[in-house]
Amino acid sequence: MGGLSSLASLGLNVALGQEAAKRENRNLKKERDRQIEAIMRDNRDAERQQANALRRRQASERVRAGATGTATTGGSIDAILRGLEREAEVDANARRDVASARVKQIRDTFGTRRRNNLLTTTNRLLGNSSSTIGRSLLG
Repeated sequence: MGGLSSLASLGLNVALGQEAAKRENRNLKKERDRQIEAIMRDNRDAERQQANALRRRQASERVRAGATGTATTGGSIDAILRGLEREAEVDANARRDVASARVKQIRDTFGTRRRNNLLTTTNRLLGNSSSTIGRSLLG
């Protein structure tokens, strides 16, 4: 009879352990997703600010060209504006690369944490089950 009680206890412990592992996994996913969303939101905000700054710089260059009597379209002003656009694009690409690297790092970190939690839970369950089975077979 003691063996059956121990096996029932083992089953309950396994079920509780699995539920705890699932809950921890859900919590890790939520935290990972929250951090990734924050990075993406910051990146969108930075791109919006950069686009606004680019428009202001372009307008400023046109005003400067007009004030000096230079044409506000064609020739050198177009080259200046294209240079500003290229500079902004290089900055945007660098920012996207950094954001992608941060997201990858977060995914990798949380993947490692999830695997470690799974291993810890499995080892704990295996440790409990082997001692419980041993007791139930002996007792």
